[in-house]
Amino acid sequence: AAVAPFLEPLLRTLHSQDGLDAGLPTFGVRAGTLNLCKAVLGAGLLSLPRAFSLLGAGFSTLAYLLVSVLTIFTLGHGMVIPSASARGTQLEHGSYAGLARHFLGPFAEQGLAFMVVMGCLGFQTSYLDIISDLLFGSYHRPEEGLLSAPFPTADRNLVLGLIVLLVLLPLGLHRHMGNLSMMNGVGLVSMAVFATTLLALAVTAMWTGQAYNLPLTPNLEALGSRPLLQGLGGFHVLSVLLTSCGCHQNMHPLMDEVEPFSTRTLQLIIRNTVAITTTFYYVASVCACIAFGPHISDDILTNLTVPSMQPIVGEATATVLAAAVKWGFLLNICGSVVLTLFPMRQALADLLTGSQGAPPIIDDGPLALSVEHASVIIGPGLHARTWREKAHAPMTVGILGLAYLLAASFPSIWMVLSLVGSVSVTFVCWITPSMIALSKMRQGEQGGLWHSSAKLLCWAIAALGAAVFVNGFVVLYFH
Repeated sequence: AAVAPFLEPLLRTLHSQDGLDAGLPTFGVRAGTLNLCKAVLGAGLLSLPRAFSLLGAGFSTLAYLLVSVLTIFTLGHGMVIPSASARGTQLEHGSYAGLARHFLGPFAEQGLAFMVVMGCLGFQTSYLDIISDLLFGSYHRPEEGLLSAPFPTADRNLVLGLIVLLVLLPLGLHRHMGNLSMMNGVGLVSMAVFATTLLALAVTAMWTGQAYNLPLTPNLEALGSRPLLQGLGGFHVLSVLLTSCGCHQNMHPLMDEVEPFSTRTLQLIIRNTVAITTTFYYVASVCACIAFGPHISDDILTNLTVPSMQPIVGEATATVLAAAVKWGFLLNICGSVVLTLFPMRQALADLLTGSQGAPPIIDDGPLALSVEHASVIIGPGLHARTWREKAHAPMTVGILGLAYLLAASFPSIWMVLSLVGSVSVTFVCWITPSMIALSKMRQGEQGGLWHSSAKLLCWAIAALGAAVFVNGFVVLYFH
């Protein structure tokens, strides 16, 4: 009885199968897949049809197959311990940064936490920019915003600030992903509307004889004026496809809430998510190429406007489709803002206190601790958990506030955000997981063809990630 008050905050983090706190929101394979799909389907979707068009169907198909295999491998072997079946074993290191510290050392922990923070901040800022552009149009086309006609004199920064304060902040203050399942469902429905619109445009274009031929080979003229620039440009476009399924930073927050917990459940969630998102990307890209051909913009939303769709489906239908796509994508981006807060808060706390400050995770099963053991083992963890719980709201306010200031001050920082995104995604989703998986294999000291092939694959993934990492800076230099 004397230990209970000290154990209570720790027990609230376990979400164990024996019902320590039945009131906590949890989810299984279906809801976990829904959550992770929503984390993948963000603003990066907007540039994928253009990337597909530039590389051609042949290279793009190979790239999507490659990214599917490598994402499943890095998530399933770098982020998840295949031989562990209990939540405590999977989460004994507290967070992704803690996992990196255990297998790669403290420098990797701090580097990973910093990359996650910077990447998430870049994505948050771009999401808010997109929300502003959807509502009031881009600065080049202000007439295309959803609120441009009814509120032509509205201050876009003021409206964006109100959305952050009244909508995104209350949603972002939720501590558990399970509370956001309905919002994630709405976001995925909006993505279904987006894909259905592209499919309808492609079918109508083929029916009326307006369809473009699917590009099979790379568009060298668009990639660069000479072979060197064509090679760099092609690799940069390829990196857009390779980083399209990045969701590694979301795995630890998700693992903490999956119920009933098992490694098989995690693997199913990973495979379902990769299958759904890559299929979605591929179908959307193919349909966009058929409907718009070489006129696909870097931002596919620019094509999904009334003037662009009117020749295919007529003015009335184009007006309805344009509004449905924009409002749906607005809801989807709002959900992406909220979901990005989970890994960013965790990484920021790791950066400030170190992952060792995270509370100890006790394996599922009987809990028998004496008062002396509880004070030794749980004491520091309780201090860290108490600090993180108290810092939850201030960190949320600070993150959204900083992202809003950046979006309001620099509404056109796409190149910088692209650099931050590509650099952080490759480090977080490719280099670090492959090195963690390689370290696990070395510690296991297993032999055989599979083990040797897996090691070789880890090195190949790390090399590919490093190449994309460096290419981001090279493209910025030539740009």
